[in-house]
Parts: sequence; C-alpha cells; structure tokens
Amino acid sequence: MKVGGADLSHGPVGGIHWHMNVGNVVEYIATDEGRQKIPWVRVVSVGQGVVTEFRSPNFTNDVSGYPLRRMDCMDCHNRPAHMFESPNSAINLAMALGRVDASLPYVKTNAVFALTRPYTNEVQALQQIATFLAGQYPEGRNDPRVTKAIDAVQTIYKENFFPEMNASWRAYPDNIGHKDWPGCFRCHDGKHTTADGKNTIKANDCSACHVILAQGSGEELNQLDAHGREFKHPGDPLDKGSLCHDCHTGE
Repeated sequence: MKVGGADLSHGPVGGIHWHMNVGNVVEYIATDEGRQKIPWVRVVSVGQGVVTEFRSPNFTNDVSGYPLRRMDCMDCHNRPAHMFESPNSAINLAMALGRVDASLPYVKTNAVFALTRPYTNEVQALQQIATFLAGQYPEGRNDPRVTKAIDAVQTIYKENFFPEMNASWRAYPDNIGHKDWPGCFRCHDGKHTTADGKNTIKANDCSACHVILAQGSGEELNQLDAHGREFKHPGDPLDKGSLCHDCHTGE
C-alpha cells in the first residue's frame, strides 16, 4: 500500500494520505446521512491557489444548499473499533486458520448462507445455524468436521451479528478500501468530472494506491516485480467501469 504521509514528518507526501496533505484542502458534500453518496468534490491546492471542482453526472444542484465538509481521517477510518466482519471475510479467515475444514463440500457457501439468514435473536440464530449445517452433510453431527464447523460459524455469528440491535456488517459501512463497500469509490468512480470535462477523479487506477508485487498462484507468486504489476482480476476479465463492490457485497 502506498500509504504516504500528510507531511514529511509522517513519510513521503503522497499515496493515500495525499488527501490529508497540508498543501491540499479536499472538501465535499454528501447527499445522505451516512456519507456514502458524494456527488460534488472540491480540491484546493493551497500553495498554488488552484481550485478544482468535480461533479458526478446529473448533479446540477446548487451546492450552497448542502453542508460542506472538509475531508479528514474519519472519512476513511470511520470504523476504528467494533469491526463487524462480513460473512465472506470471516469464513475465509476461519478456513485459512483451519477452524472450518475446507474438505467439506460447499462448506463456504453453506456457512455464508447460514450466517446471512434473517434471525430475530441470537438463540434462534445459533440453533438454526447448527440445524442447517448439520443437515447439509450425510453424517451430520457425527462427523467431527461438521461439529467443528458449526462451532466456528456460531462463534462468527456471536462476534459479528447482534440481531436484537440490528447490528452487523450490513448496517455500518466500512470506508477503508473499496471491496464490500464503495469506500474510496465514493469519489474515485471515474464519473466525477470538471465542468469542461477535461479532468476526472480517476477510478480503477490500482497502482495509485497499491504496488502489486506479484499475483496469481503457484510459481507466479515467486515472480516479484518491485515496480509493480498491472492488476489482473482472477477469473473472467471485467468491464473497465466495474467497481469491486458491484459484485463483492460481503456475502
């Protein structure tokens, strides 16, 4: 990650923390309470006195009617605590750590399905998770792999879902990154342009924030490139305008 710094005391100026650079002022308006919809952005280069405004398509509103916010740390680091893991991420980690046995057929699909059903309370959730997972395999709870998986999935639920309070990863967007939620792509969607159309807030420019040293599998991962590689999406190629959260929803 090209984290960079807001000033030289924190590292090279640039990277992700360019947004907090003392020489820049980044301001925006949001049209929703959760600040997930950002149709207007203004960048002021303090030293040069250059002001650049970007608008998303069809946003012609008078910006004076909206509260103006200067971007700060919390616009990305909005969940420094109480990190609700998405089902997809939580099951991936559990499988990587051996808490869920990957030899069980379709275990990830089954586990994510069990986690994402609507439950009214924790007791009901834990009971139905156990019943559902046991029912997906011939040996059921007589198979130690199944009982271990049930325990792991129930633990994930207890740590990340609170149905009585309607709290889970769905309720609280995480603006760090851009996989399960828009995050960076709230502005970097390739659609925010200046009035003359000559400048755009870039999207899908992975190398702006990442240095991809290697990718792929097997021997490909040993082919390191310190200058970074162009990102290649696993599987089928994507349309140029595709954004991660279009497909990755946490489930």
